[in-house]
Amino acid sequence: MRTTVRLASAISALVSTLLIGSAALPSAVGHSPAHDIDLSKFNAQGVLHDDTARHVLTHPDKVLPGAQIVSEKGVYCSAGWIVDKHGERFVSTAAHCGEEGTRFGIVDRDGYWHEFGQVDQRFYGSGFDRSLIRVTDRERVQSRIPITNLAFGDAASSDYVARAQPTLCVLGQKSGLSCGPYTSTDEFGRVNFSAVAGHGDSGGPVFALDNGTLHPVGLLQGGYADQPVLASQPLNGPLFDDAVIVH
Repeated sequence: MRTTVRLASAISALVSTLLIGSAALPSAVGHSPAHDIDLSKFNAQGVLHDDTARHVLTHPDKVLPGAQIVSEKGVYCSAGWIVDKHGERFVSTAAHCGEEGTRFGIVDRDGYWHEFGQVDQRFYGSGFDRSLIRVTDRERVQSRIPITNLAFGDAASSDYVARAQPTLCVLGQKSGLSCGPYTSTDEFGRVNFSAVAGHGDSGGPVFALDNGTLHPVGLLQGGYADQPVLASQPLNGPLFDDAVIVH
């Protein structure tokens, strides 16, 4: 059964209360193909930031990678990769966006909240910040990432990214699209890169660009207080070892 409610103004105004941390620990931060984001003119020099992508990601008709998702408590985050596990569908995002059992939905342009699932699996701490929202309404979820003129390739491991050092991008409902150079990989396998993000972009999909191919890399965990660098949760280890990205 679908759940649709009108968000009260006080809840609509509530944003994620995520604090900027130290360099040792990152802190949180209606679609059709005609509205896809075109990366064909991307210049790999420096950092690309295109906030016009927000029109695709804010108040979406369906959940899609990078789109705004809102918890029943009014916390705004971004949807990550859509995955299948043992025949069930999940939306990945950052664990700090909601506790286990928290219901998530999308908010339409009229302010109505439409539930699509609830947090079923969560791994938080010791460098991990990832969760899976079990989808209870598949009609509300679209797995295709809204990027055009790129082929969809295999997921890239943290080790591969460290060797190849490709351009890395993130999609988030607050900042839109941002791409920039790889900077480092830490002891937890988190990939760090220079790009732009803000509160509400947490959980968004991070991907590498390689000769016209998009390779999933991880989920946005957050940024650092003392440098313009973002951290991405890798797509292996807890919750992801038996998951398959749907696209």
